[in-house]
Amino acid sequence: MRRSIDRLSDPPRCPFCGSIFTSRSRRAEGYFCHSCWRRFAEPGEVAFDFVADGWTPELSALQAAGEVIVVALPKGFLGVCVLSTAPLLWRRETSRCREVVTR
Repeated sequence: MRRSIDRLSDPPRCPFCGSIFTSRSRRAEGYFCHSCWRRFAEPGEVAFDFVADGWTPELSALQAAGEVIVVALPKGFLGVCVLSTAPLLWRRETSRCREVVTR
């Protein structure tokens, strides 16, 4: 018998593949990704500050300035760690639903 997936209203991104097709893990504390079939900890304990769905000129400029570290994830996603303590302004680009970092 197949069980339905308990969808979350605001699902966290998987730190391994970047997918938001996640649910609460029934066997252990944390979450389960239905795309890559991995378990991961609470969103506050993942390895990245955020997951981007693509490369932008703004992200490239921040990496060149040494303000972020960008790590390639499976399926074309990027894990981004923010190093700078200067506040960053976030805006969402509506045309392609891509998170863009601007200063």
